[in-house]
Amino acid sequence: MSIKTQPELETFYCKRKGSFSNGDRMPSFVMQQFSNWLNGYAKAFNKRYRRMGGLFMDYIKERL
Repeated sequence: MSIKTQPELETFYCKRKGSFSNGDRMPSFVMQQFSNWLNGYAKAFNKRYRRMGGLFMDYIKERL
């Protein structure tokens, strides 16, 4: 797995979503790919270690 160049990303995007006419859509497409990857990682980690919730936050304790 390697970091893709912008032309490679545009080619990948066109295969999945159709035409790529506006450069403003590229950042949101890339961010969506990172979001999908991080969500998948969190789900796999939580499943493996039988946990729930976010990975990068401390647990909140209730004060009485």
